[in-house]
Amino acid sequence: MKIFDTTLRDGEQTPGIAWTLEQKLQIAKQLDSLGVDVIEAGFPAVSASEIELFQKLKTAGIKAELCALARPIASDIQKVLESGAGRVNIFTPCSKLQSDAMKIGRAKNAVETLKSVEFASSKGLKVEVTLMDAARADFSFLAKFSRLLERRGVSMITLSDTVGSLDAFQTRHLFRRMSRIVKIPLSIHVHNDRGMATANSLAAVRGGASQVHVTVAGLGDRAGNASLEEVVLNLHDQLHLQTGINVKKLGPSVYRIARIGKFEIFKGKPIVGGRAVSHASALHATALGAFEAFPPERVGLKRSIRYGKMSGTSAVQALARKTGLKLSEVEVKNIVAKLKTEGNKGMLFRQSAVIRLIKEEAIRAGQIVNPAVVKRNLRKAARVK
Repeated sequence: MKIFDTTLRDGEQTPGIAWTLEQKLQIAKQLDSLGVDVIEAGFPAVSASEIELFQKLKTAGIKAELCALARPIASDIQKVLESGAGRVNIFTPCSKLQSDAMKIGRAKNAVETLKSVEFASSKGLKVEVTLMDAARADFSFLAKFSRLLERRGVSMITLSDTVGSLDAFQTRHLFRRMSRIVKIPLSIHVHNDRGMATANSLAAVRGGASQVHVTVAGLGDRAGNASLEEVVLNLHDQLHLQTGINVKKLGPSVYRIARIGKFEIFKGKPIVGGRAVSHASALHATALGAFEAFPPERVGLKRSIRYGKMSGTSAVQALARKTGLKLSEVEVKNIVAKLKTEGNKGMLFRQSAVIRLIKEEAIRAGQIVNPAVVKRNLRKAARVK
């Protein structure tokens, strides 16, 4: 299964984001290290800096295929050639609603797109065509246009749900129908306006798509695109399909890219958000295997446990055992009472803070506390997990 990353192109359309050339270079290197198959690095017709980015990426030893965006216009294709990209993604509206809104005649636009495909192919470019708003296009037009594109030598057709208007069942049905129309590979490009980008991407794959367009952390216009980390982990775990992505690098790579690009990862973000790998409930903290979709280490992150009013004696006893200290029932209750009292005031304790409370109780009880031993025991416990 191919992963087509458009963080540098569609992701940069996120409101509030504007990256420099150097930031884009660093992000591309992170994406390449992660193992994405295709990096859509930009839109060469937009500015000279976009062309420079492709040229620098070509000399940077990037292993991923570099793709450039273009309209079905000869001058756009010429800019792609100037950039040195070996692949072009030609985007074109195909729903009547979008064509009318953009004041583009659908029939005339189809003819121009076919001409652009022929021109790009004649120059040695690998051509992918994204059918914008395919989700709301009438299927008869979609089928006819796709057949014509296939005959012109297009290597892949991407069906775009430009405003996230479909659900997973409709998406799978669309791709199943389209896979009977053309023999060339199909791809999916989804926006998350209704919160279904990941589900729809997986449904497209079930329907026959062999490539998914994604962005890091779901960046993109409005509510964003399909999230790279969500799509990849679910392709591996739910659909049992392999990608070239190093899953253990997912978390660290997302956070490195966020630092480079100066954007924040929402704490509630699935897979990599801070809360996604945290526990506060006493029951959850003492039965982690039953309350985690996957171990955080799987994506290169560390589990975080918060203690507060929901923490009980079992959670404190378990933590005390990890430090190698033995507390009496009374001592454990003293700590739990402290956690609940402060928790009712809205406070949560990190594990390190609770360890300090445990050590204080051990000192009061007359235990000999060797900090080095406590640290060593914690490291051993972490390795066992």
